[in-house]
Amino acid sequence: MLDDIQKIFPNSQLNPKLPLDLEQYFMLPYHTDRLYIPYSELDPKTVALLNLLSQNIQVQDPNKQRSFNPVLLPFSSMVSDKPVRFLYLQVDKLSNAFDSQLWQETLIASFPSLEKMQIFGTQHYVGSIAENKWESEQFEFLKGLLITLDDDFDIITKSILGLPVHAPLKISSHLASEFQLFYNQITSIKSQHLTLISTLLLHQISHRIVRRSEILDALQQQLLIEPENKQMIIQLFHNGGNLSQSAKDLFIHRNTLTYRIQKLFQVSGLDLHTMPDLTLAYLLVN
Repeated sequence: MLDDIQKIFPNSQLNPKLPLDLEQYFMLPYHTDRLYIPYSELDPKTVALLNLLSQNIQVQDPNKQRSFNPVLLPFSSMVSDKPVRFLYLQVDKLSNAFDSQLWQETLIASFPSLEKMQIFGTQHYVGSIAENKWESEQFEFLKGLLITLDDDFDIITKSILGLPVHAPLKISSHLASEFQLFYNQITSIKSQHLTLISTLLLHQISHRIVRRSEILDALQQQLLIEPENKQMIIQLFHNGGNLSQSAKDLFIHRNTLTYRIQKLFQVSGLDLHTMPDLTLAYLLVN
């Protein structure tokens, strides 16, 4: 298949031996092969079609994460000479009437710290936030704003807030790496929930450093003895242990959540009111 596509784009390169400037190429994966097509030969509609094609391609090893770069313009267009962090969003449209441009304008107008938005592919967006305009208190406001806009525009948004990058020359690779992490772990992100990228990094690290043992296996079984425990632990961790918000996300009463936490403590010995126990539980059930 890639050979046929390469005929359409004669300047594309299949599995190049020499490293390429990835900001200048769209990468299309197919099994173990990679076809790099110059952006200079692509228009937005063609990129959108290639993105849809890429999303439906199965890799040869299902356990390998697919390298995917759904971009409409080179990463260099997001360059900033000041410290910046990025907001990554995936928008699932529930209505054909979704007005992407109006949604972006409304989001920026409602959250002035967001300086710039760019669409990457057909459903992914990246916004840049100047680090000197970001305050930790804005996180809850931004999360609530995204939920409100989901209702107003009849969409479902999954989003993460990245880490600040201070070196202008590293912004391009930083953006590409964070976006790749976002894309690879999109299924683990709860709909209508703004997530810090540190949560995804913690999940990624856990797979590298946690070693299986009889103690961990037994503890995992205890945590999952009730089917609702997994979602409870995930929600508590995403909300930093906040009981009221977690109960709201789980659609249960706060007292019910407190009862379940106590019940789990009696079975496992882990107290989800404490961050070390909650973090360990999160790593084991994810």
